[in-house]
Amino acid sequence: MAMIDARQRGASDLEFCGYINNRDGISELDGFPVVQSFDEIPRLIDEGCQFIYTFYKIDGQLARIGLFESLNIPDENLATFIHPDSFVAPNCTIGPGTVILPQSTISGNAELGRCVRINSQVAIGHDCVLGEHTFVGGGTAMASEAVTGKAAYIGLGARILGKARIAEYSVVGMGSVVTRNVAPYELVTGNPARFRRYVKDRPAD
Repeated sequence: MAMIDARQRGASDLEFCGYINNRDGISELDGFPVVQSFDEIPRLIDEGCQFIYTFYKIDGQLARIGLFESLNIPDENLATFIHPDSFVAPNCTIGPGTVILPQSTISGNAELGRCVRINSQVAIGHDCVLGEHTFVGGGTAMASEAVTGKAAYIGLGARILGKARIAEYSVVGMGSVVTRNVAPYELVTGNPARFRRYVKDRPAD
């Protein structure tokens, strides 16, 4: 795991302690404990634990993020993790709870909101703005001044044209090339990316 690797290198003071998952009845994962009750979260907060949200999924963002937000974890208890093999320009803004995995580059004046997830080998151009809970799959390239709304999901290896707007809760499919704006709750795929359907948890009109 990236966090364990960074700590072994002496590049991070964060120590990975375990998971929280109240659905699957699993008590251990990868040798780490799984806390099975959300009722334990206030105690963990009082003990000074920090949290990272990683449960992103196509056709499920709205419900899952709603559940996370209902836990009312304070921003000061959201861990921000940047792997030492990534580069983040010093004039970027990085929100609490954001994760940047190895070999990614975040260029000047980029703004990453709360709980953004940047996977490995991602390139974010200058002056991009990523809304909270944006998920960016590995190998994605986002040209300058592109913008994502809350909980946008960008699949593995996508290419995003400069100044493109990818609205809240929308999905860009794996390997797609975005040459136009993407509307809320749209799922787009292909080269160029085209509308295929709406995400399944889109609110009714």
